[in-house]
Amino acid sequence: MSDTFRNLARLSKRGKTYLDHRLVEYGINSGQYFYIIFICNNEGITQDKLSAFIQVHPSNITRALEILCQKKYIVKKDLESDRRTCKLYPTEKAKDIYSKLLGFENEWVNIITNEFSNNERELLDALLKKAEVTLTKYLKSEQKGM
Repeated sequence: MSDTFRNLARLSKRGKTYLDHRLVEYGINSGQYFYIIFICNNEGITQDKLSAFIQVHPSNITRALEILCQKKYIVKKDLESDRRTCKLYPTEKAKDIYSKLLGFENEWVNIITNEFSNNERELLDALLKKAEVTLTKYLKSEQKGM
């Protein structure tokens, strides 16, 4: 029996704990940091496209985005053509911490791959990307069957 699922779950849990500790001074948590990174990388993305891309229930996204708006990390701008949706933009406050957030990601990767060779790091990255592509295909096929 493979321990892959449990190993990934443990790494994820410990990664979130690590990030939560690093993010305290910014008043955000590991779940909210992801939205800041994503919106900084995709300025003007609609909330619908964000939801479709990260495959999180829209109500969870709405809740997280409201908190980030209150904390002045993002702004929502209604579309003139459709008031039911909005575009998302990072504020200067978000842009100011963006490189710090990426640094925390890099620190975590360096911690968990410290004893890896460069080839092992590249292989791990390639295998995780391949697993994500496979999962995305599976989820899309499951949605079609519903």
